[in-house]
Amino acid sequence: MSKKRQAASKIKRRTISKTQPDWTHLIFLAARSAGKQSVQNNPVRQVECESRLADLVARALDTGSDKHVLRAMEDLEEAHLDDAAAMVAFWADDAASTLPDMVQNAGDWDVGKLELFLVPVLLMVDTGHAMPLQVPDTQQDDQRSPLDLCATSLRRYGLIGQEPSVAVLPWLYAYADLPVTWSGQRGMLRQFMGAISGQPSRLPPPEQTDVGAQPAVALRFVLFAVSSSLGDTDTGALLNGGFIGMDDLNDLGDAPDVDGIDGADPEVDPRLLAWQEDFGQTLTECLPGALSVRAGTPAWWDEAIHAGFDMRNLFGLITAVAPDGGQETMLSTHVAMGFYHVADTLELRIGITRDERFTGGFVWACHQDPEDEAFEAFEALEHMGVPTEQIHVATDILGDERCPDCGKPYFPSVRVDEDGSHEQLDTHGHGGSGHSQLH
Repeated sequence: MSKKRQAASKIKRRTISKTQPDWTHLIFLAARSAGKQSVQNNPVRQVECESRLADLVARALDTGSDKHVLRAMEDLEEAHLDDAAAMVAFWADDAASTLPDMVQNAGDWDVGKLELFLVPVLLMVDTGHAMPLQVPDTQQDDQRSPLDLCATSLRRYGLIGQEPSVAVLPWLYAYADLPVTWSGQRGMLRQFMGAISGQPSRLPPPEQTDVGAQPAVALRFVLFAVSSSLGDTDTGALLNGGFIGMDDLNDLGDAPDVDGIDGADPEVDPRLLAWQEDFGQTLTECLPGALSVRAGTPAWWDEAIHAGFDMRNLFGLITAVAPDGGQETMLSTHVAMGFYHVADTLELRIGITRDERFTGGFVWACHQDPEDEAFEAFEALEHMGVPTEQIHVATDILGDERCPDCGKPYFPSVRVDEDGSHEQLDTHGHGGSGHSQLH
């Protein structure tokens, strides 16, 4: 072997190969340590261990995949360390919604964080208008732009203090436009941070929608980014979790009043209620074709998305089941629920029968475990006043059955006999009378 080849061979042998960290194992060990009782009883050690766990989870998600975090959670659950697995899930949610940031304060730069909040909004748009895609950012007369009014509203109503800063994306995102993984959400947050700092934005705009032939209701999300310093003393209720818990049934928008469902919980923070009303009114006035806009509570990804689906589902269900809101109407109402395979997803269809006549149907939008969806729909119907024994759940999962003439979906229904017994029907209204328009 020549001297040149010998030297090259030695260099090659001395080169240390760089291997990727075993994120799954590292997260497992860190979570197991953080969950030990001895650590939980020592505040200093607890902070150290959870900080290490949070850093590992965030770095693992920065690889662009959730698989390491999910595998670590599965391993922890198999080891009967459920509390440690829940801790990993919390820090994954945190990593998807927060990033370290440098915040300017009194001329100096302090270490801080950027936190992302989603606000679910329920839009009702008039006939002849497509669903709006963005909040205008242009001044109208001598007033500030609607986007600017939205950004300053959090401070104006005391949801945040005077020290944090706020930025709002103009886009009105549908659920389908948003990432569903922790890593995807963290990536979108990084893009948001880049756009705030003046870098070219690669944030995707929402998908275009068609002009509606009748009024339509849709769920959209507005994204707020709040930057705060670790030294801020006046952060406000939104950043310190100071809101009083609110019932999801309070965000029903313009749905009719129904016995058993109150319009407002007296325990809800009045600052939040005032902000929701003002924010909804601002959007109603500035969005073309908007008849009304109902706003939810600013929250992290999963909580905001879940609350948004609740708003959409409850509004649509009440409108379909109880348009007049009368209690006598509820007592004569029978409801049948059933799951249908539509494309690659399950769809919960709810058929309404009154006085043995099919009156309409509603598609409950699913985004979680089917059993949870059915339970929440069942519970909502009970709150509306439909007797429990008159709510029927089909056990079979059907295919995507639709009217052959117009293509609209069939719904499950129930027939009540004179002796009080009932028969579950697969579909209802053959011949075109048993389908309902979806929005």
